[in-house]
Amino acid sequence: MTTRAEEEEPRAQDGASDPHVWQLPTGALVRLAAVLATFVGLTAVPYLDERLADYRYLDLIDPGPLVRAATLQQPLHASPALGVDPSAVATMPGEALALDSLPGESALLAAAATMGDGVAPLEVAPAEALAGVKPVALAGEGTTVVVGAATPATQDGAAGVVPASLLVPIEALEGQTVWLEGAAGTLDSFYTAVSDLAHGRRELVRIAHYGDSHIANDGITHTIRVLLQRRFGDGGHGHVLGRSRTRWYRHKGVVRQASEGWVVRNFLGGSLSDGAYGHAGVAATGGAGQWLQVGTTKSGPGSVASRFSLSYRAQGRAVVDVIVDGKLHESVVVAAGSGDGVMTVVLADGLHRVRWRLRRGRLRVFGAVVERSQGLVYDSLGVVGARASRWSHASKVHMDAQRAGRPIDLIVMNYGGNARGDKVSGQRYRTRFREALDVLRGESVAAGNRPACLVLGPGDHGKRHRGRVISDPRTLRLIDWQRQVAREAGCAFFDVRAWMGGDGSMGRWVKAGLGWADYAHLTPRGDQQTGKAVYRALLGGMRDWLATQP
Repeated sequence: MTTRAEEEEPRAQDGASDPHVWQLPTGALVRLAAVLATFVGLTAVPYLDERLADYRYLDLIDPGPLVRAATLQQPLHASPALGVDPSAVATMPGEALALDSLPGESALLAAAATMGDGVAPLEVAPAEALAGVKPVALAGEGTTVVVGAATPATQDGAAGVVPASLLVPIEALEGQTVWLEGAAGTLDSFYTAVSDLAHGRRELVRIAHYGDSHIANDGITHTIRVLLQRRFGDGGHGHVLGRSRTRWYRHKGVVRQASEGWVVRNFLGGSLSDGAYGHAGVAATGGAGQWLQVGTTKSGPGSVASRFSLSYRAQGRAVVDVIVDGKLHESVVVAAGSGDGVMTVVLADGLHRVRWRLRRGRLRVFGAVVERSQGLVYDSLGVVGARASRWSHASKVHMDAQRAGRPIDLIVMNYGGNARGDKVSGQRYRTRFREALDVLRGESVAAGNRPACLVLGPGDHGKRHRGRVISDPRTLRLIDWQRQVAREAGCAFFDVRAWMGGDGSMGRWVKAGLGWADYAHLTPRGDQQTGKAVYRALLGGMRDWLATQP
């Protein structure tokens, strides 16, 4: 005979039946581990193929604040534009991608509208924050330059009389320590075009600046554009995409908006069998009901325009409604088999919004161009994750036609950062870079009619090593290879890394608030400083060129 206590003893020893004993929820842990493994696996997929570089979202994570907090360091001083969520830009009603309404940007644009060559109104880093950052050229020289081609003036060191817009006093170049490299005459065709513009012998001068994420936000390029247009005349914003694959693509000085149904392809993946990606390397295909719109800003740079063009490739018969300032302007019929084309609306100079709405059929759109009748135009053609070698996916015949349809006077190549980790020999890299340069300049275009070219070497890239930030040595070889290609191709070369201060400069720039904590990209203030450096280097070259003219 057993007692009640003896009957209950086995149950007391069995934890599974005792509600007071906590059990490890193995099933839930297994499910959680599976979810985490799946997430990590999906996140790692883009790192297996360079064509998926746009989806490497881990690269966008900034560990800087956590590292600084864990090591009890003081937080960095943020610039006004830091912390702006790109998704908020893409969903702003009415002006979906207009940055002039973002915090900090309106002040920048207003200042840029009135700045001269000294660029003092632009926001710059405090001098004390730049201690040890050399040889950064700071603003505030106090230089006064007369803008406009009507007033003749004599440049010191050059015989003859030149328009005031070509006048480059040596004081305007103060603080610049790195200049353009290249044989004499490398940029002669470009400087001749600028001189003809200043003398009234031509209407427009166009510059096309190609690059990766460093210019995809139109930071460096916006500064160069505004400065050049202040001197040589505002010819309009230039080329802008209707749709982009990433929200990191932004443009200042223009309002752009588009419907959601476009299918976007760029030259990185090479997914278009005909290789027709357009002037900027990005094509958007849509059907009936899709639309895109570009327009002028309310004030500041880009507030006036008179010519709006849409570049496209026919995908069968289509009908496009052109709506100007809210009213139907005309309906354009695109014939099946008509190939590449451009539809242009010419208006009175002023504030405008132009929308192209696809009423019937399908159309592949390469982008829109906003210009004026006279002045200088600066296209910002950045694609996030881009490598120069990927231009091998583009059709050379198509790119030649793009050049013929819209002539360019200067091509700027600005790639390199994304190729640091590529396993490629120097010979292979130089060959691919030269091929990309030939594609962008127009391979079948006669040598005498090809645009001049300028290669901007990649800036310094940093990485953490034993508790400190050092320069990534892989950047140095890219700079050497690009310098060789520029020399062989007859292009000018500008060493951005040397201008930043050389070895270890990105670490110093981050501390000064000019670089992001990923030690690869620049903040808005860093963009401005770099844009001013490129502008001054171009002016220095023009000053030397003008001194040789009769």
